[in-house]
Amino acid sequence: MDDAGMSIANGQPEREAAGVEEALSAAAAAFPGWALRAAGERRAFVRRLRRAIGGRQEAIVRAVAEEAAKPVTEVLQQEVTAACEMLSYLERHYPRWLRGRSFRHLRPGFWRKSNRILFEPLGTIAVIGPANYPFSLPVMQAAAALIPGNTVILKPSEKCPETARLVRSLFEEAGFPDGVLSVCVGGAECGERLIGSPVVQKVLFTGSARAGRRVAELCGRHFKPCLLELGGRQPAIVLDDADPVLAARGLAWSIGHAAGRSCIGTRIIFVHPAVKEEFLGLLSRELRSLRPGAPTDASADICGPPAELSLDTTNPDEWPERLVMVREVTSADQAVREVNSSGLGLGASIWSSDLRRARAVAGRIHAGLVWINDSSVGLPEFPWGGTKGSGWGRLFSREALPELTNLKVISSERRRTARRKFWWYPYSREKFETVSRLNEFLYATKSPRRLFRFLASWVRQLARSGRRA
Repeated sequence: MDDAGMSIANGQPEREAAGVEEALSAAAAAFPGWALRAAGERRAFVRRLRRAIGGRQEAIVRAVAEEAAKPVTEVLQQEVTAACEMLSYLERHYPRWLRGRSFRHLRPGFWRKSNRILFEPLGTIAVIGPANYPFSLPVMQAAAALIPGNTVILKPSEKCPETARLVRSLFEEAGFPDGVLSVCVGGAECGERLIGSPVVQKVLFTGSARAGRRVAELCGRHFKPCLLELGGRQPAIVLDDADPVLAARGLAWSIGHAAGRSCIGTRIIFVHPAVKEEFLGLLSRELRSLRPGAPTDASADICGPPAELSLDTTNPDEWPERLVMVREVTSADQAVREVNSSGLGLGASIWSSDLRRARAVAGRIHAGLVWINDSSVGLPEFPWGGTKGSGWGRLFSREALPELTNLKVISSERRRTARRKFWWYPYSREKFETVSRLNEFLYATKSPRRLFRFLASWVRQLARSGRRA
């Protein structure tokens, strides 16, 4: 993704600073009341947001298409539909998963304890969004943070001001209380003020690896956690048994969508010589057949020239935006080594007619998401995030809840069942031998004789503890 989240602001710094401070004060004031609401009640606001989005599709599509230079049909699917589907998923599942869970532990001395794991809101979360997906990603991340009880300050890309205004109006239409969700439009200084504020407890950033390092540096300076989704130059592996027609069609879309600026768009292809000639001919034909047009043209496939294939580029760090590297590999092992040698690891795709073989290859790829016979797609259930230089943490799905909450353990024991514990003072040789026999029985080889010896010594120890109590 690009650097939109941390680029230089074009507006008035004084106005931006005042807007940030106002948003911070409002978020801090709104947090206690919002956190005390039931998760089901918070979900109702997200439901109203989803319905507001569904009722204003045309305005959203037009604004995003023009500001992000993407075809309206693509915007409708990847920004509007994707956002509504994610919000629906969050509504259905997050309140239930936030209830926490209780458990007991059957280790001797611990079975009387009632233990519970709780998900508590963190406080105020700053969401810094990108320019290539200026609507769906900020809205989805904000909703995911709001349902657990956090307040959110959203900083969309300043390259898309009309989209930012629409986002603000949609949250207002949904009726969120004052301060629960604030939208601040600005550049680098705006983002840095949010990161540096003690009100903000965590930062969710989506952008380039370069900008992400800057965010991580600032968060480290303020000892503040951050979640980074930094994208990557997604590799594709076309094995010798791949269907070249399917691979060409799927990768043409992966290369071209989002104006060639998708965080999971294919940028390098490793292809086996057995299918290389046919595959490259088909892929070139697919790319040439894409229909260019204005963002508002519903029949346009792309809003600019198609991507070009390069068979001899040796410095991937210098690739222009619309250049796709192609490298020949003679085996799946070589392809895996090439993919894993990259410093990035968000996504990868594998193309093969042998699903078992493809899954084995996928298991060896160092990436957060791997697709087989498809590419660059997401589902709400996917834990979204990468490895290595592609970021930290995971978004969405059930696995993302610990990213958006504080996990608290409460372990309790009733007074009438509480007893002096055998692991308390005083220590003794007999206590040492009791624990030693317990460890031997539980964790080494088990036998009835050892069990009897342990139980006898444990009963004696309990009796002594009871007399001392």
